[in-house]
Amino acid sequence: VSCVQTDSLGLGSWLSPARGTIPYAWETPLNYIWLAPVILEFYYGTTTPNDLMIAAISGPGYNYPKAVPVENLPTLLAIAHNLTDKLDIDIMETMDDTAGDLLHGNADLTQTVVETYFEAFPEFTGFINGYGPASTFAESEAGQAFLSFDYYLSEYSSEAEATADIKELATLNRDSNALLPYFLLVHVREFSDISKVANVLAALPPEKYEVLPLDCFLRLAGRAPNFEENFAPY
Repeated sequence: VSCVQTDSLGLGSWLSPARGTIPYAWETPLNYIWLAPVILEFYYGTTTPNDLMIAAISGPGYNYPKAVPVENLPTLLAIAHNLTDKLDIDIMETMDDTAGDLLHGNADLTQTVVETYFEAFPEFTGFINGYGPASTFAESEAGQAFLSFDYYLSEYSSEAEATADIKELATLNRDSNALLPYFLLVHVREFSDISKVANVLAALPPEKYEVLPLDCFLRLAGRAPNFEENFAPY
């Protein structure tokens, strides 16, 4: 299990007293380098060993990659790459609601788009996709995993409900080969307190579940992929 706090850094969760108690990934708007460098300096200067910055969202700003002309996407990602180098980031989160949203349509990426990301960031640890649950899964020839969120932890879900949901997902996705783990990526809604997330994770049996930093999670998924590749048809 790995958790990502989305909707950027500036909506209050960073100031939670529970920050630092569990491995946590944070969306980092790359264009803050241009727009708000002092804010980025604050966040980078107050990180704990359990805080991991990842690139958001889809490029140098808030981008829907399927809406970008195919011939222009590499140029956009080259700009993003320059910014991730400066911010010491090697994980990219994508999201695309051009053909859907949290509840309707498809929030997935085409194979062409995914392969463009692989080509643009060949040294990256990996990539994640979605907002609510999505179905884009892939692996590059270099062993980079491209995984989608399987669970959306709403601020309205109780701790007991969230724990039960995660257990049910693990049961539904149990592989016939028990040596291969199920990689469960959780999107934490920005209004969900970190202490709530920590309690949800603490309620999972430790002999069956392991909470990992996102970079370790993606490396393991890339080395032992047990997911089927899947892309948006359009």
